Amino acid sequence: MTKERLTHTCEYFLHLVRAGAGLSEEPLPDKPDDVEWKDLFLLSDKHSLAAVTCRALPLLPSAPDEETAAAWKKANDVCIHADMQQLWAWEEIRETLAAKGLRLLPLKGLHTKYLYPETYLRLMGDLDILYEKSRFPKLKKEMEGLGYTFQTNTLGSHHQVFFRPPVTDVEMHADLLPSVSPFAGYYADPWAKAIPTEEEGVFRFSAEDEYIFMLLHAYKHFRGAGSGVRTILDFRLFRKKHPDIPDKNYVAEELQKLEKLGAAQGEAPDALRAFAQSVSDMETRWFQGEISLSDGDLPVFADGVYGKVENIWTQGVRKKGKTRYLFSRLFPPFKVMQSGWPVLRKLPFLLPFCWIARLFRGMFRRRKQIAREYRFVRHSGEEKR
Repeated sequence: MTKERLTHTCEYFLHLVRAGAGLSEEPLPDKPDDVEWKDLFLLSDKHSLAAVTCRALPLLPSAPDEETAAAWKKANDVCIHADMQQLWAWEEIRETLAAKGLRLLPLKGLHTKYLYPETYLRLMGDLDILYEKSRFPKLKKEMEGLGYTFQTNTLGSHHQVFFRPPVTDVEMHADLLPSVSPFAGYYADPWAKAIPTEEEGVFRFSAEDEYIFMLLHAYKHFRGAGSGVRTILDFRLFRKKHPDIPDKNYVAEELQKLEKLGAAQGEAPDALRAFAQSVSDMETRWFQGEISLSDGDLPVFADGVYGKVENIWTQGVRKKGKTRYLFSRLFPPFKVMQSGWPVLRKLPFLLPFCWIARLFRGMFRRRKQIAREYRFVRHSGEEKR
C-alpha cells in the first residue's frame, strides 16, 4: 500500500471512529476511490474499534460489500457478547467480594467503557481491578469460589491473574504500576487517592487522578510496544466528559512529582508533560475539526491497540547495542527477575539458579518466540558503540 493510499485509509477510518463514538454529527463524506472497505474493517479490528466503526456504517453514503459487511457485523456481535459477559462477571465479583468486606477499584476499560455511547463499544481483553494487597489470601479464596483459577506464575507481578473458562480473564492489581516502572514510587500506597462510591465496596479516583493514571498507563505502552487509536479515543472521550480537568494546578503539580521520580531513573526531565502534549495534539487533529495526519502518526495506525513487540526489541538494541541487549534478555537484572520469581524477595542469593531455570523454561515453552527475537536482533542495524 502506497503512503498516499495508507493516509487516505487512516483518515477515512477516523471519520468512521468519530461518527461511531458520537464525536461528530456532520454527514460522513464519500469513501475515497483508493480506499478499500476490507482495509477499513481490518484497521478497525486491529485497533479494537470494529464495534465503533460498525455503528457508523448506517450513516455512510454507500455501503460496504456484502462479505466485508458480514465480517463487520460478526465483529460487532462479538463485542456485544463480550461486553455482556464481562460486565456480568464484574457484577458477580463486586457483589461477592464486597459482601466479604473486600475493597475494589475498577481500572482501565472497566472505567473507560462508560465514557462511550454504549459500553460494548469499548472492548476489553480482561477485567482490571485494584485490590488491597494485604487481603490477597481472602481474595484468592473468594475468586476460586466463583470458579476462577489463579495463575501462579503471576504471583510476583504487580497484578495477579485469575481465569475462568471459557474466556474470562481478571487481572487483580496489587499495585497500579510494575516495580520496574520509573514512576512506581508514586503509587507506594495506591489506595491513598481512592474515593468511596455509592456501591458497597467499590472505589474510584477523582477525575484528576484518573487522568494521571490514564497518562501513565498510556506512556508505558507508547514507550514500549506501542499503542493505537483507541488509546487516543479514550482520552478524547475522557476530556469530553471532563473538559477542563477540574483542578489543572493539581495535575501539573503531580506531573512534576512524577517527572522528578522518573528523572532519577533516567527518564527525560519533561517526559510526561511532553507525552501529554503529544496525546492532546493527536486528540485535536484526529477528533476535532478537520482531520489532519502527520508522518509521525502513521506508526500509531500500524501498531494497533496493543502495539508490536518488535518496537520493544528495536528500542533495546538502539539503547544497548545487540550484545548488551541479548545479554540483558538472557540474564535480566534482579529487579526484573523478582516479578517472575517471588522467592528472590526472601532469598536473593538464588538469582543465578533462577536465571538457569528461566532459560530452561524458555527453551521448552517459548522456543519459537525466543528464536524470532534473536533473528530480529541479529538482522537489525549495526551494533551501538
